[in-house]
Amino acid sequence: MKQTVLHSQHLSLHAKMVDFSGYSMPLQYQSQMQEHLAVRNNAGIFDVSHMKVLSITGNDTIKFIRYLVANDIAKLPPGKAMYTCMLNHNGGIIDDLIIYYFNNRHINLIVNAACADKDIKWMTTTAESFDVTINIQATQSILAVQGPNAISLASKILPEEYSHVLNTLKPFETSLYNTDFIARTGYTGECGFEIVVQPATAIQIWEQAIQEGITPCGLAARDTLRVEAGLNLYGQDMDDTTSPLISNLKWTVSLDDTDRDFIGKQAILKEIECGVKFKLTGVSMTTPGMLRNNQQITFQDGTTGTITSGSFSPILKHAVGMARVPIKAPEHGQVMQRKQSTEIKLSPLPFIKKRKTVAI
Repeated sequence: MKQTVLHSQHLSLHAKMVDFSGYSMPLQYQSQMQEHLAVRNNAGIFDVSHMKVLSITGNDTIKFIRYLVANDIAKLPPGKAMYTCMLNHNGGIIDDLIIYYFNNRHINLIVNAACADKDIKWMTTTAESFDVTINIQATQSILAVQGPNAISLASKILPEEYSHVLNTLKPFETSLYNTDFIARTGYTGECGFEIVVQPATAIQIWEQAIQEGITPCGLAARDTLRVEAGLNLYGQDMDDTTSPLISNLKWTVSLDDTDRDFIGKQAILKEIECGVKFKLTGVSMTTPGMLRNNQQITFQDGTTGTITSGSFSPILKHAVGMARVPIKAPEHGQVMQRKQSTEIKLSPLPFIKKRKTVAI
């Protein structure tokens, strides 16, 4: 398996390591519950260096990105980041990603580790018609510091040039330093930042964070945090057979500029014309038990749905998840738990937003 530059640091903290997309990654260090609550109540640090950073440069950078993804970079000024989906011609999601817009000739992307190879192949083929260059930033590490105290702790763990600018960045703003960059983005529903730096700097930031009492967090806490925050996971809540319209991601599709073409646009327009038949929604189960992906939901009107993600919510203290259901599905349904039918309730997403409970 591949290793991130922080592999020895994970081992020294007695992390339980697992194979994740070909990388040896920390699942948890001591307690998944403690890691989860540390992010909700203070701050946690994640090594997400298994993800891939791509740099797009050239005369047609903006033109290329506007065609490649469903959201529209033209809506943003330089120095902003944007969440979007890259679609195939059938409107299915090849991957979800964040775009970091530095200037008209330079944009960076961060893509999911499991999708990196197919993403790069798709982008490279698409780029043949544009004056752009795609570079893989293979040597860089990615750290995420998340939680209500993440920004206030930044000056204690970041080099001065990064901590200084971080205090001025608003959510989804970004700043570039040569090949490194920092952004107010994350995958937990909490305040925080992600930073892409050289390996030596990543080690320095990690070790300083541990000394300052920031909790190291693994993949397990990352998953429960993102479920509480109603954030999709590629391969479970969406894939190349599901469109953004049935994945709670309609807001990532921009149709404002009718002259703009993008890959998958015609399929999206046809889906809207025919009527969207499914939706991705939250689901809660307050009786003891767990919700798991691929569990079937049955409704009294005879329709069915499918759990796409499920976990125990440390904040709500019961099972929550996400499910794809008919667009007019009843509020209540049943799943099978230990060979018994158990009631579930459809809920709006997210369940948790910046330490506030917004759904039960």
